Amino acid sequence: MLYLRNTVVDILNEWLDTGEDYRDEVVNIYNALTPPPRGYKLKRDDPFTVACMSAAFKKAGYTNIFPMECSLFHLVPLAISAGIWATPESYTPSVGDVVVYTKHSDKIVGIVKSITGNTLTVIEGSTEAALKCDKVKANSSRIEGYICPKYNCAVDEPVPAVEAEAEVVASAEEPIELDHN
Repeated sequence: MLYLRNTVVDILNEWLDTGEDYRDEVVNIYNALTPPPRGYKLKRDDPFTVACMSAAFKKAGYTNIFPMECSLFHLVPLAISAGIWATPESYTPSVGDVVVYTKHSDKIVGIVKSITGNTLTVIEGSTEAALKCDKVKANSSRIEGYICPKYNCAVDEPVPAVEAEAEVVASAEEPIELDHN
């Protein structure tokens, strides 16, 4: 199976572009995971920043390359154990990478939609009823790290690299097999 970098970005863009409440779709997709991660069924009023990313990867059929989870507390250790976590000092992000960062003392999870120079445009799942785009500098101290799904196909168009030396933490050669549906 091809794991394309743009696929999950396109799903999140679709939800972003509707301007409608996407929560019901996220809840339905997430709760269709069998078995549910940690046995937890997502509720409509739960924070959505992580569940939204998991639902988008599930909708794409990419559950083998991204940990299914609704809690950031559990997501980062899963990414570390899967070998797909990278620190900002050692990695140059690409479209389709998931970035974990702080915004107004809140932890945010979003997917890199585009890169212009050193600026990442990120689609974030929020605790509100709509997706948002945010701009984050790739070298910002707000970034805690990146989850680098093992896509096996590049973005359709060339993406300018941000200025940093990339020490790859996760190889994109073969998809990982995570233990869930």
